[in-house]
Amino acid sequence: MLDGLEQASGRTDYANDQQVGALTGQFQGLHGLLGSHIEDEDELIFPVLDQRAKHVVPNYNADHVGDREHLHKLNGLIMGLPKTPAAQRAAVGKQVYREAVAVHATGSLHMEKEEQILYPLFNAHTSDDEQWAILKKVYEKIPVEMIPMAAPGLMGMLNQEEREEELRSFMKAMPPASFKVLVEHAPKGMSPAEWQELRKRIPALTKV
Repeated sequence: MLDGLEQASGRTDYANDQQVGALTGQFQGLHGLLGSHIEDEDELIFPVLDQRAKHVVPNYNADHVGDREHLHKLNGLIMGLPKTPAAQRAAVGKQVYREAVAVHATGSLHMEKEEQILYPLFNAHTSDDEQWAILKKVYEKIPVEMIPMAAPGLMGMLNQEEREEELRSFMKAMPPASFKVLVEHAPKGMSPAEWQELRKRIPALTKV
């Protein structure tokens, strides 16, 4: 999703209101998803981990400060485009692209660190029941209206094995109404054949 935003910001014709609207919609979905991700870690993951694996969380708190700064700046640039005079839009578009590159770079590095260090530590210091309880709280906080924008991008980033794992996780811990919306929009992030294969791997998907 981060690379998609960078690519979209680089190819957008900022004099074209329709293309600017499409970029704005894409960013709003990503902004909501990343904002929720940061908030969930701050409120649900870090307090638990800080009690059991000292000296880990401060580094990730610093990352979150930087992530918020980049997102705030990018949000201001993109949301201000409709009010920007046509003669100035190209210049603002260059700023949007530079900031989207920064968000992609810092966000990707942060997520890579999480996958390699943070979450293995979290899993090692919490029980399965604790992990599912926290995951359920995370999923309950996801606004239903965000799912149609976020689901295709998430599925598009994953291979089939990762998609299956994520769908099973969502199915177990996500509120049924939210999961129904996710199943409706997840196929947009893959080919029809890939979705049919997942339905065979997870027969319960056919009953949603």
